[in-house]
Amino acid sequence: MVFHELAVGAPLLKKVRNIVVYAIKSEKIVHAALLAATLFPNAIYHVVSAIPKYSSRTTYTKLYQEVMKNLAEDSLTNIKIALLQKGIRFIREKLLHSRKPSKELVRYIKNVKADLIVIATVPQMLGRMGAKLFLEASKIRKPMLIYTLVSKEPTKIKTIILLTSKLSLESEALLSSLIIAHRMNSEILVVTMETPEVLDIQLLNILTTIYNAKIHIELSTKHRDKLIEYAIEISNEADLLIVDRDIFAKHKYLYILPWIRKLSKEEEKLLSSSLTPILYL
Repeated sequence: MVFHELAVGAPLLKKVRNIVVYAIKSEKIVHAALLAATLFPNAIYHVVSAIPKYSSRTTYTKLYQEVMKNLAEDSLTNIKIALLQKGIRFIREKLLHSRKPSKELVRYIKNVKADLIVIATVPQMLGRMGAKLFLEASKIRKPMLIYTLVSKEPTKIKTIILLTSKLSLESEALLSSLIIAHRMNSEILVVTMETPEVLDIQLLNILTTIYNAKIHIELSTKHRDKLIEYAIEISNEADLLIVDRDIFAKHKYLYILPWIRKLSKEEEKLLSSSLTPILYL
């Protein structure tokens, strides 16, 4: 059946084999790793931390690096223990040393062919290291599961909010949402800016039948900036917020120069204020 082939094509989260968890000293990253384990229990989990490598050999620098190493190792251990208690069987630990930790992390992500990156925000948005990793990972368009400082810890994924500028059957975010909803027996609330085509609605009805998922569409007339604020407002009503990254694609503040990307104000707002974990696709 053509519709079935479309539905089970190659959405981003159809087959998640390798997951990279960026380990930091925070309970939030443990919660994020456990949520990933709930969603993808059969994946290989790469628990990775990175510490900066300095050329200076002063006593202060050596002490600082030793402290950073101990913190990183503690973070790796905490996440590994939590995953083992969750029943995850395949866990790999890696401590990276580099003068450019974020790029080294992305290199590792590419080498293991990661299907998902798990991170947690820290004070001041994503923190210097986290922001760099987020931006580097965005360049290679890897899905990310993100816990913010205020994200609650869901016991079950009952309600999913899908935030997208346009509802399209070609949307990987939509198909991935349907897959998760099917696995978790969840409902999906789609918040979109454009009225879907009649054909898309018909095909969507077929897809929801295939995946046995309940889906509701809320058409928002809000501007893109206001749409993000609205998503944050209603995020407390859901257990997972799935964001189609293309909603930020045309933002005028997204690039300083064509090759230098920075967080837009809307991304900063979303990644620091969402009351529910974010799956950024």
